[in-house]
Amino acid sequence: MLLGLAQFGSGLVLFLSPGGAILRLVNWLTRTEMVQDPQDRFVQFMQTWASQLSASGEGFYSYYLLGHGLLNVFVALALLWHLPASYQISLVVLIGFMVAQMWEYFHTFDLMLIVLTVIDVVVIAIITLERRQRLED
Repeated sequence: MLLGLAQFGSGLVLFLSPGGAILRLVNWLTRTEMVQDPQDRFVQFMQTWASQLSASGEGFYSYYLLGHGLLNVFVALALLWHLPASYQISLVVLIGFMVAQMWEYFHTFDLMLIVLTVIDVVVIAIITLERRQRLED
């Protein structure tokens, strides 16, 4: 649930921010590391990624984070309250997001979509383990 709230909050901030907000944030977060180690590959990757992100890319991420965060909160609440079919619905929702992320990836080749998909795979694994534990109890 905290992940969902963090995603929703990040999406809202990004949505309300002027264009170039991601680039400014990445530059601010990496400024110290760039002074210490200008050859840091991760920092260079993040700065390159952020500088190549278009306005439509920022729009995609803001809507994605808003929607994904909101759905994560609802899924977490449904699982917490043990609503019927909440496990199945949560898996379908996450798989739907993964399909959308991969669709977008194959059009943009944005590696952050791979990161988001990996996070969804981890969440699916946690949900599956939780479901198995519930069935055993």
